[in-house]
Amino acid sequence: MSIEIGDELIRQTQLSESDLKIEIAAMLYDKHKFTFGQARAFGGITQLQLQEELAKGGIHVHYSPADVEQDIKSVHDLGL
Repeated sequence: MSIEIGDELIRQTQLSESDLKIEIAAMLYDKHKFTFGQARAFGGITQLQLQEELAKGGIHVHYSPADVEQDIKSVHDLGL
């Protein structure tokens, strides 16, 4: 599916096309509609860039207790 946003609407946002994509990605991530990876890919930016963009918007990275458990298990499995 493709979504077309007219040039006039983009001009009204006073954002470049790439900045608008990042804004949309951050908004959808904040609403739990995109995973971190999906938001990063949609915005066409790196992991660090997405973290910076989320921080600018006051959006916290979603990190659940299950994520913490998985990270602890991964560190343990690596022998660290």
